[in-house]
Amino acid sequence: MFHNQILEQFVALQNQSLDSTRALRQISANTMKNLMEANYNAAKVFSSLTQENSYKFAMPTQTGFIPSVLGSSEIKEVLNYFGEYQNDINQILTKGNEDYRAALESLSLKYRTDMENVIHGLFHNAPIGCETFMPMFRTVFDAMMQGCEQSICEKETTPSTSLV
Repeated sequence: MFHNQILEQFVALQNQSLDSTRALRQISANTMKNLMEANYNAAKVFSSLTQENSYKFAMPTQTGFIPSVLGSSEIKEVLNYFGEYQNDINQILTKGNEDYRAALESLSLKYRTDMENVIHGLFHNAPIGCETFMPMFRTVFDAMMQGCEQSICEKETTPSTSLV
């Protein structure tokens, strides 16, 4: 009876883990889709701007051609759009990273609670004769959880090296 309860709890945790993996994969897929759309839209705009203004760049015989091309409103329009494009990409990446991090933090807290409940159930429902092993198991579990907490704290205080 005791072994069946433990097995059922671990199977339930495994199923939750699969669901969580699917949710994280969906966040990544949405971020990639948004990036692809932004890149596609930017390519369309740059292509149309290039086609519309190609005649100006094909006439280098004009006097003062280089200064007029560099100061033209078309170039400013392209540069402005490029700045907007960079901002869009930055926002997509930032939102994707924030969504992913929030999901991981939420799952981390949830799984910790689930594991503590499982361990608590083990201690209180263990068969007679296991009393000698339970304190040792509890000590190892507490040390493992404390190590996880320290690891999380270290990651939070380490400066980010992301590109965003």
